[in-house]
Amino acid sequence: MKEITKELYEKAKNEVKRVYRLNDAPFLLGFSGGKDSTLTLDIVLRSLDELYRDNPKLITKPTFIISSDTLIENPFVVKRIDELEDYINSNNLEYLKIKFIRAKPSVNESFWTLVIGRGYPLPLNRFRWCTRHLKIKPMELASFEIQNEYTNIINVLGLRKNESSSRKKKMNESIVENESYLFKNFEEQRNVIFAPIQEFEIENLWDYLVSVEHSFWKSNFKILFQMYQDSSKECPTSNEMRLIAGKSDTCGNSRWGCWICPLSNNIWIDNMFENGILDFKPVVEFRKMLLFERDLLINRYLGKHIRRSNGKYILGIRGLQKLKYDEINKIFYRPEKQKSRIKEVIIENGLVKDGYNLLNESKINDIPKQILYNESLGAASNIVVKKNNEFFILAPGPYTLTYRVNLLKRLINLKHFMKDKKIRAGTEDANIDIISNNEFKVIIEMLRVNSKAISDEKFIEINPLIKEVENLWEKTLKI
Repeated sequence: MKEITKELYEKAKNEVKRVYRLNDAPFLLGFSGGKDSTLTLDIVLRSLDELYRDNPKLITKPTFIISSDTLIENPFVVKRIDELEDYINSNNLEYLKIKFIRAKPSVNESFWTLVIGRGYPLPLNRFRWCTRHLKIKPMELASFEIQNEYTNIINVLGLRKNESSSRKKKMNESIVENESYLFKNFEEQRNVIFAPIQEFEIENLWDYLVSVEHSFWKSNFKILFQMYQDSSKECPTSNEMRLIAGKSDTCGNSRWGCWICPLSNNIWIDNMFENGILDFKPVVEFRKMLLFERDLLINRYLGKHIRRSNGKYILGIRGLQKLKYDEINKIFYRPEKQKSRIKEVIIENGLVKDGYNLLNESKINDIPKQILYNESLGAASNIVVKKNNEFFILAPGPYTLTYRVNLLKRLINLKHFMKDKKIRAGTEDANIDIISNNEFKVIIEMLRVNSKAISDEKFIEINPLIKEVENLWEKTLKI
């Protein structure tokens, strides 16, 4: 290990010991399985262990470790979290008063329940509903339980100042007076943020992890490095662990996320596949298919979601989507949507194109359900709405029931294909869990409730398709 890395490590340990003994506020440390949280946790545990060896009475309060599990995580990251949880649950860290919490979404708010059960379209960067339901809400619920028991908490985070200029600026602006490692927590003002690895550069981080080899909880750091290497387009070797100027896709800067993540065209799973982990091919193809199908109008109803109110399921309010206006060509049009939707001219020179029906806003509620919830037309309706001398079309709403049932069928087939398949990265194998039995049961119930909420006729139309999927699921479980 380089001398500068040793100095940073010793300094970070001393800060952990000092901050731990400042007051009675417990540590709350987030562990994602990535490089920064791994380094932070390792230093914290080694520091507390040294305190205990100096004097066991110095361990005066609990340290909470919380990990988020969205249920669609990178399977190799899940293994890192499993290793830590198993080690803690075996009472290996009881003497340090370590408590572990795994924050998961409820089965009613899992990704597949929301997409297939409720019909949520895939999230977008400008509308990341997945982050709220899968990560933030479960983490908040777990944190609130701790916060209710303790007046103040010290949030221990793996923040590094030189990770970006914006990060450095924000940290410098929020530093606590007369402190250098403590920062104001603007979301929860009674708490503070502690950043013990803030001075580590990326090369120092990897120098430490590769030199130490194993974490305090016996996890192999070389496997962690292999994970970053496999999920990056390029990666420096362990002897060149440094930032490469002008490049953001080096090993040290890879980011994890869900294997189905729709917020980017290319994610870690694509890079792993390109780097030779071919077992991911069916999963990669399934994800690409979902991205393409997101904005196909044939897959979407018109208007808003079916929602629950006062114990009853009711149809949501219609949404309107304003047509774009081209002043030069005097046309109103629906813009193209990447590769899945072409530009469509609807009004030209004040005249509505053939095949479209002009409707006054006051008549929206008179549109029959057969048009709003049409399985063969989807959101590709021919209705133009006039409102205050502007023109709109009915906005695409939730996925159609037919599409959702077919998507569930394809998801079951993917689960069957990946059931016993071991995904190998370096020296490690992992399984990817596609969808759980509990999720399937909730989704089936929601599909039936949603179809019934539209009409008895819709239920009669969709229920045979649901029964087919139930039979497929039973066969898959038996194999």
